[in-house]
Order: sequence, then C-alpha cells, then structure tokens
Amino acid sequence: MSSIEELKEEEAKLEEALKEAQRRRGELNSALAELKRDLEEVRSKFYSTRDYLEAGRLERSMLNLTNRIGPLENELGEVEKRIKGLETSIKQVRRRIEDLTRSRRGAWVVEYEGRKAEGSSNSSDSR
Repeated sequence: MSSIEELKEEEAKLEEALKEAQRRRGELNSALAELKRDLEEVRSKFYSTRDYLEAGRLERSMLNLTNRIGPLENELGEVEKRIKGLETSIKQVRRRIEDLTRSRRGAWVVEYEGRKAEGSSNSSDSR
C-alpha cells in the first residue's frame, strides 16, 4: 500500500501537470480567438466585395484560416480531456490520502482504547 508521502508526491506531480495543461488551454483559447476574429473579418470583407478577383483571394484566405482553426480545436479538445482526467486523478489521490490518515487515526484510537482498557483491568487486578 502507498504511504502518505508517496501519495503527496503524486498529488504534487498531478497538480503541476494540471497547471501546465491549464496554461496550454489558455494559449490555445487565445490563438483560436484570434484566428476566429480574423476569419470573421475576412468573411465580412468577402460578403461586401464586388470584385471577383478579390472575392477569390478572400475565399482562399478563409479556407486557410479554417484549415488552421481545425487542428487547434482538436488539440484544445484533447487538452480539456486531459484536464478533466487530471482533476479526477487529483481527487482520487486526495481521497486515498484522507482514507490513509483516517485509518491511521482510527487505528491509534483503537490502540489507545485497548491500552486504556488493559490499564484499567490491571489496576483492578492489583486490588
């Protein structure tokens, strides 16, 4: 069975991985927001243009932006899954730490109560 120290080390590693994943999620969100803003800007220009050549250029630009957004959204989805998994793992480790500390406290109380009972029976025998 794992010791409390090992579990606390594991919890610290998971917390660090969670912080890194949250940092990456922030980076991806800002990159996606910028690309989507650019896409909306190009789309509005596309709908307002009357020039056929300009429309073709804007259409290619929209396609390029859309192709760049897709992989970022996929990566963001993976990071979100990782964050949820890490949060669940941290909760499980904390629960195991709590169970270990509770069981150790319980063992001490039982042991203490047992010694207390032995002590009282010894004092009654000496009478």
